[in-house]
Formats: sequence, structure tokens, C-alpha cells
Amino acid sequence: MNKIYIDSDLVEINLDLNNKEEVILRLSDCMLKKGFVKEGYKEAVLKREKEVPTGLQGAYINFAIPHTEAKYVNKAAIAVGLLKNKVNFFNMNDYEKEIEVSLVILLAINDPSRQIGVLQSLIDMMQSEKIVKEILQSDSSNNLAKLLEENLL
Repeated sequence: MNKIYIDSDLVEINLDLNNKEEVILRLSDCMLKKGFVKEGYKEAVLKREKEVPTGLQGAYINFAIPHTEAKYVNKAAIAVGLLKNKVNFFNMNDYEKEIEVSLVILLAINDPSRQIGVLQSLIDMMQSEKIVKEILQSDSSNNLAKLLEENLL
């Protein structure tokens, strides 16, 4: 399986932004600067988020996994924002309901056949009390990136 790039330069802890759009734009810009995604990626993610929300309520943390089509991706990567203040995302399971999320995992997958598996792996990871506690206690981007890389797939 091809590697998914997760590194401290794509991870921000204590991210202080006001809404989901700001978070998506900030994380998308990180990916664009590193060449992982193409021009148009962030607009495509924002458009998809309006049509198919990605907020999820977990047992230990509420999180969102915004993403879009593979045609906007050069190389598989994940950008992460651990938020200082929660922001609202619409619930993936109930498009009418907003939930406050603490963690945003922006996904860029260049092979459509892998997307469901990566999404499921991230969702499974967020169901682990131990992993979520470690995420919330991460004191550096490097530590959080390493934790995610060790536990993904």
C-alpha cells in the first residue's frame, strides 16, 4: 500500500480559528504549499462539505474528516488541526444537526479505491479512548503526527 504522508508540517495543535471554513482553508493551504494537492482542492473540499457533511460524534471526541475527489490530489496526505476552540460541522449521519468538533483531519487521497479504508481506519482510531487521550494531550505537532502515523492502518 502506498504511504500516506503525515508529518508535523501538516499538523497544527492549538489551532485558533472561528469556523469550519477557516480550518479547511488553513489546512488546505498547508497541503497546497507542500504540493500534495492541486489548485482547486480547497474549493472542492468546501463545496463537498456543504453537500456531504463530515462531522462525526465519537465516544471520546467529536471530529470531522473533510475530503474531496482524488482528481485534486497529487500525493496522499493528511493534514490535522487540533482546535483551541471547537467549531461547528454538520453531522455526517444527520445533515440537519450541527456538532462541535475539536479535531479536523483533512484527507487527500489520490487513489479512490483507498478512500473508504482510510476513512474507516480514522473513524476506528477515534473510537479508542487511549488514542483520543493521547491526541488531546499532544504537546507538539511532531508528537501528534507520529501518533497518527503509528495508528493509521
